[in-house]
Amino acid sequence: MRFIVGFLSIFFLTFLCHLASAQLIGFEDLNKNSIEILEKGTSKEVWFFNNGNVKEVGSIKFGKKVGKWVEFYSNGNKKAVKYYDDSGNPMGKWINYYDNGNKWNAVVYEKGKLNGAWIYWYKNGKKWHQLTYEEGNVIGKWCLWGESGKLEQSGTAIASAY
Repeated sequence: MRFIVGFLSIFFLTFLCHLASAQLIGFEDLNKNSIEILEKGTSKEVWFFNNGNVKEVGSIKFGKKVGKWVEFYSNGNKKAVKYYDDSGNPMGKWINYYDNGNKWNAVVYEKGKLNGAWIYWYKNGKKWHQLTYEEGNVIGKWCLWGESGKLEQSGTAIASAY
């Protein structure tokens, strides 16, 4: 009998979800992470550190990250900003940060492949390394700088997929 009542409850809740078909509910789990159902197959998710600060926020569509995702360090500083297309492939400009707030690296994705300059910085904010990608292949000139900002090495990349 309990099985039948439980099954009917789940069936009824599922039926109500399909009736609403969008903007249904938000809920929190026991770990204080929250998931809000936005539309059929899509949810907005917010994950937290044990100290209560936000760890990560973004949307999931049919089990894949989509749209803008922002990650944070436990101290509250931004860790990364990333973008995904509707299929969950990386797209647009991704930026990662050091825990002090300075940029660590930046890269651009087009159609799920690295495309454009990939730049790294030292924690002090000075440029460290730069190379260029085209459709996922390393191309052209690359450079390495010392922490003082002085160019130390450069060369030309032989095309290779990464």
